[in-house]
Amino acid sequence: MLVLINLDSAHARRAAMQAQLNAAGLAAERVGVDLRGVARARAREMARLAFPAFRFGGLLSGPEIGCWLSHLTAWQRAVEARVPACTVIEDDLVLQPHFAEVHRRLTREVLHDVVYLGTSSRNISMRRPEACGPFHLHRPIGGILNTWGYVVRTEFAARFLAAGGPVTRPIDHVIGGGSRRCRPDLAVMVPPAVRENVMVASESQIAPFTGRPDRAVMVEELRRRFLSSRLGDAYYAAITRLF
Repeated sequence: MLVLINLDSAHARRAAMQAQLNAAGLAAERVGVDLRGVARARAREMARLAFPAFRFGGLLSGPEIGCWLSHLTAWQRAVEARVPACTVIEDDLVLQPHFAEVHRRLTREVLHDVVYLGTSSRNISMRRPEACGPFHLHRPIGGILNTWGYVVRTEFAARFLAAGGPVTRPIDHVIGGGSRRCRPDLAVMVPPAVRENVMVASESQIAPFTGRPDRAVMVEELRRRFLSSRLGDAYYAAITRLF
């Protein structure tokens, strides 16, 4: 099962992703909960009605709650379909040539609760990788702070949906290791099967509606510069050898 997170109004993003999926011979269901014009209180009420086990609060904006609902809806569809696992991708990605093979392999051979298909963090251990056909799965060092594309084990998705509880942080700060109630067993695919489409991702659909400092344009630009710099290379080379 493959689900694309894409808002109804994001026509260009949808067309770009659909072209890539067609080229890979893949069909995807689409989910997109757009709460960009919805007040925080109303967004919380809509979330409560959709997923009563969760209580959304804190400083989460309407679009951030909408992002949560989009991913949770994808997980709920996987549970209802009774598939072993589900691949979830967002609409600002470049699918790599081996994406289709990785998707088919990981949704058939469920090895971890959540396998990230790509990440900007680069904080993955180079020690004791786990073979997955011609690819490797690595343990992350710390958390993974993005939800570009991943494969979620349906059994874990069902446990997470049933556990519910308070939600005060964005989904990318929770799923990638920040959940205390239902912490997932994580892995990261190497080489990555998805990469961020920087030109598309820079036009964030959430940033204008949130006060999160990590969503600020300047912070995003500094992060990208650091990741592509020699200093960034040296930093990540050091930590991935230590852990």
